[in-house]
Amino acid sequence: MSDGPPPLPRLLAIDDEPTMCQIFSRALRSIARVTTAGTVAEAEALLDRDAFDAIICDVNMPAGGGPAVRAHIQRLQPALLERTLYVTGGVTTDDKIAFVETIRDRLLEKPFTMLELQDAVRALTRPPAA
Repeated sequence: MSDGPPPLPRLLAIDDEPTMCQIFSRALRSIARVTTAGTVAEAEALLDRDAFDAIICDVNMPAGGGPAVRAHIQRLQPALLERTLYVTGGVTTDDKIAFVETIRDRLLEKPFTMLELQDAVRALTRPPAA
């Protein structure tokens, strides 16, 4: 007897632009339980307190952005790094350019379509093949 479909994965979406947080919530609500954070500090507090199955994080934000969040994840739950997707509209500083080169396979560049976003999150939250 089935207990119904499995629960949707928990996703933390981090972006300092409120509009992007709304886009993440709306575009992904059918495939994930989305929690949003508008600052690096808010994201770190949520990561300290709650368990997430995947993360979407903007590279360019005040207080370190994607690199700061990545360092926090590395300290707390290194396995979650493989289920973290970064988004950017472009990088201009040398340190951000270097960071993007290290996460290129987990980078979604703006503008992206809702389908591209959904497909990327599905790939992040897909259970490993048996």
